[in-house]
Amino acid sequence: SARLPVTIPVDETDTVAPCRELRCEYTEGLHVGWRALHGRPVRFAFGHGLSYTSFVYAWEQPPALAHAPSGIPLSASTAALTAPALNLSVSVTNTGGVPGADVVQLYLRFPAEAGEPELVLRGFVKTRVLAPAK
Repeated sequence: SARLPVTIPVDETDTVAPCRELRCEYTEGLHVGWRALHGRPVRFAFGHGLSYTSFVYAWEQPPALAHAPSGIPLSASTAALTAPALNLSVSVTNTGGVPGADVVQLYLRFPAEAGEPELVLRGFVKTRVLAPAK
């Protein structure tokens, strides 16, 4: 199994045109590539993948805060600043008839006032090859 690292648009006009001048100003910020096309028709979406088998995801436990994400003092250690604020754990089961691997992807959605794209890929993990029913 593999996943596309780009979005294939329906038409070339759905992308940011290349600049042919000596000086170019792009104002799209992070809203380019797959982020700019999210929610719009595309030929193949970012993260699209094909497999000879199928998979089911299930929460191993409901998401829970690991620690309060706010209130970290400026003098906090690097470990405290990079520690996860949320613990997420899923199980992946191969429900098809042949062995296969899958890529689990984590997307975050930010409020509009954050100035971030609607969805942001924040993590991914490829499973080992899973036998059917495993």
